[in-house]
Amino acid sequence: MEIPKSPWNLSDLTIQQIRDRLAFFWINAPKDKLQLLWDSDLGITTKKLVSELHPNYVFSQSQIDFRNTLNIFFQENGLSHPMSLNLMIANFLYSPPGLLHINNITTYFPSWFCQEYTLLYVDENPQNISSSSQPNDSFPLNISIDTPPAPSSLVAVSSDRIYLNRILGLSNLYYIDPDDREILTELLEVRNHLVDLLLKEPESNLEGLFASDLGDRYWALVRSGVQREPLGEYQLQTRTMIIDKLNPAIGGGFGSPQSINHFLAAMLLYAPGSMKVESPEQKIPAWIYPMYRELFVPQSE
Repeated sequence: MEIPKSPWNLSDLTIQQIRDRLAFFWINAPKDKLQLLWDSDLGITTKKLVSELHPNYVFSQSQIDFRNTLNIFFQENGLSHPMSLNLMIANFLYSPPGLLHINNITTYFPSWFCQEYTLLYVDENPQNISSSSQPNDSFPLNISIDTPPAPSSLVAVSSDRIYLNRILGLSNLYYIDPDDREILTELLEVRNHLVDLLLKEPESNLEGLFASDLGDRYWALVRSGVQREPLGEYQLQTRTMIIDKLNPAIGGGFGSPQSINHFLAAMLLYAPGSMKVESPEQKIPAWIYPMYRELFVPQSE
């Protein structure tokens, strides 16, 4: 790394250069210190620059290209990506009030950031937005950043790269740091959605679907250990229903209709090592058994 010959000062830069320098700073700032930095002079300067924007503000071509790159990132990765908070703060510097709208912001960002977004973009100064203003034609209008709706079937999940990557990313992040409550909240949402889809899918489709990337994402979710988290009332009722469906004493069990659906759903609700099947090699399909044995059967058996 080349050591700079002298420090840089905001007073030495044009407004356009200050925006770019600050955007670069926010992208590279440590995530766990963002609130502290936002409350410092850096955040104050950033908010001042955002408040000076208006729909007909003229950005340089490089700034427009950078803003478009950010927009593409959010559309492809949603707002749950680990870098989303850093990138969204940088995005503020190129987003005039009235032209940026974030749906379901409280689902994805910490409360302090949501409050700042509200102050800058929801409770905006009417003087900054004029109905007669002609916006910069090169700047995208009516930006709405949001994650797409969750797929409505397992078939849809299997072809949705964004959702598949979301499952994998959240599972890995939770496995690494199960104390991160934001990650847990999103992962539980995904887990519960997959349980519902598993119970609805025709049983004949399951083996083929699990041979795709869906199977890899499912096992990553099972392996994460999120099943150890307390279940909500709906999930407890669902698990009780599944137990009944897999109980031969009341007409269920392997071989009964939708038994594989219920077994796959059960592994998302029972922690690895906590669910036992008698003679599993005879009852569990060969395409499921190796992973069941690896995750749910103690190594001593």
